[in-house]
Amino acid sequence: MQISLEVRNGILIAFGAFLWLLLENVMGLHSKYIDLQDLFSWLIILIPLVGIYFTLKHKRDKLQQGTITFIESLRSSSILTATVALSSPLFVWLYVSAVN
Repeated sequence: MQISLEVRNGILIAFGAFLWLLLENVMGLHSKYIDLQDLFSWLIILIPLVGIYFTLKHKRDKLQQGTITFIESLRSSSILTATVALSSPLFVWLYVSAVN
């Protein structure tokens, strides 16, 4: 069974956010250094930005022979975002129930 590029990368982005939560916990940003968390927590935006960028770049360069239309990019980004939105609660639940 072949998983589409957007679904695969969406799950990877959600997993990356899960790893970020684990890193924050290990660094003590959820307990000992809670006052520093607002300085570092905004960096999590880099995970989806980099994921969307490389997904669209791969789709354009490898699957679309170097060109991609705005509508194709919008469709791909929408599928990617929906996948992240649907899989992130699973990883947050895993973090809350197993780690926190």
